[in-house]
Amino acid sequence: MSRAIETPPARRSTIRKLTRPQFDDHASFIVQALGRHSVRRLSTVYKEFGGDIAKAIILGEVAHHNLSNLAPSVDYDRKRMTQALKSPVTRAALLPCNAFSISEATGIPRETVRRKTRELVAEGLLERVGRNDLYLRSDPSVYGRFDTGRFHEINDTIELVARVLARVHDRL
Repeated sequence: MSRAIETPPARRSTIRKLTRPQFDDHASFIVQALGRHSVRRLSTVYKEFGGDIAKAIILGEVAHHNLSNLAPSVDYDRKRMTQALKSPVTRAALLPCNAFSISEATGIPRETVRRKTRELVAEGLLERVGRNDLYLRSDPSVYGRFDTGRFHEINDTIELVARVLARVHDRL
């Protein structure tokens, strides 16, 4: 069975990309906004995982790998993604990963990855299929606790970057 998922044509974005000179002229503000977001997000993740950043990275890597084909195929639409994850046919198309692939992708030692994935399976955040394949849980509601504060963090970052982009594009 093929694991390929057909990708629909991408929607056209109304946001124009910056040229390199435009970015260079505004880099300090853009980097500050993204840095602020990163620090706030890392602090939140640190708290959500009781200080175990490795476990957070591993869960994120499994999610990224599992969904790397699916997200574009549903045009990054959350409702369609939730429906797709509940479908056995779509779940079969998710890309599995294992301790070796996670270790290679993250640089976290394989034995640490094995230990942390056992904990994530025990906590109900991951499913193990067969001996080694790891997947996100089929019920996305188990991940709701990780949405803490994300709305405000992301909107604040979008607003800051949008202000810079508006200034750049107003000058064109």
